[in-house]
Amino acid sequence: MRTRGSILLPIAFLGLGEGRFGTEHVREGKERYLHDGADRHDAVHKYEEGSCGFPQWEMIQSGSPVPDRALAAGHDIHICDGTVCGKDIYVSMIDLNGGIALGKTWFKRDDACASVAYAGEGVSGQSCRVLTMGSANHGAVRFAWAHVDAFGNKANRYEAPKNALVAGNDPDNHGPIYVCRFRDEHGDFLVGQTWFPRHDESCCSAEYGGNVVRGQHCEILTKEPC
Repeated sequence: MRTRGSILLPIAFLGLGEGRFGTEHVREGKERYLHDGADRHDAVHKYEEGSCGFPQWEMIQSGSPVPDRALAAGHDIHICDGTVCGKDIYVSMIDLNGGIALGKTWFKRDDACASVAYAGEGVSGQSCRVLTMGSANHGAVRFAWAHVDAFGNKANRYEAPKNALVAGNDPDNHGPIYVCRFRDEHGDFLVGQTWFPRHDESCCSAEYGGNVVRGQHCEILTKEPC
């Protein structure tokens, strides 16, 4: 794994729901898992940009295959599976100290089921959730990204974008937290979490190489009406 320490990088945000796990449903069990999580099958399972439904968190564990319509937020060419490198990165969460932490995962993965930034270091989980787009009979939405800069105007830095998805509450009492992403120097997206307002000259915190990295040019996940 690459180690960078605590540094600032460009960023992007995304978030969902309301309350501890949001108004979105948390699906227990594995009935919607499909049988192969390898990257060559991800295109069958992952969320199709612009498609509509209702956000849901699917339970996964280490070794689980990719859930149906999981949201791929980026790609990392440095994650290797045997002799093949390059994995789609999915939005994930784990429970921590009465709240949640948001981060990334990939499939299939045997070492953990999510990697998040928490309390200044990288933390991994063995029981996690992955963001998916479930079906909806009414009130359907689609995922979209809203750009945010750490040094933008006051509204840009102190308020969440319109229709931003609130994923839950921060264990360190930041309040509502949002899923975010940003690009590293290789052009790969890092996926993490953010909150508003922030005063640390960054707009996203993510785990990378066991450390916490931060960005200054970000996107936040929103849910737009269909």
